[in-house]
Amino acid sequence: MFRWQQKYSDESNDKWTDAGEYPTLAEACRAAQGFKTFGSSLSGRYGSRHLQQRIVGPDGHEYSIHAL
Repeated sequence: MFRWQQKYSDESNDKWTDAGEYPTLAEACRAAQGFKTFGSSLSGRYGSRHLQQRIVGPDGHEYSIHAL
């Protein structure tokens, strides 16, 4: 399973929270893309806080989704 995780930039690196689990990397990316599209309109509410997202594969490899 691929885990989609999130945290805010002002939280420490060990504060990643699971946002969903998906059987394929493509499905996890689609979920994260949809959230970012929706969530972008909320960014001003948090001031300097920036939502960071990543996907962690079954082997522990981290996939950055910064470019989404």
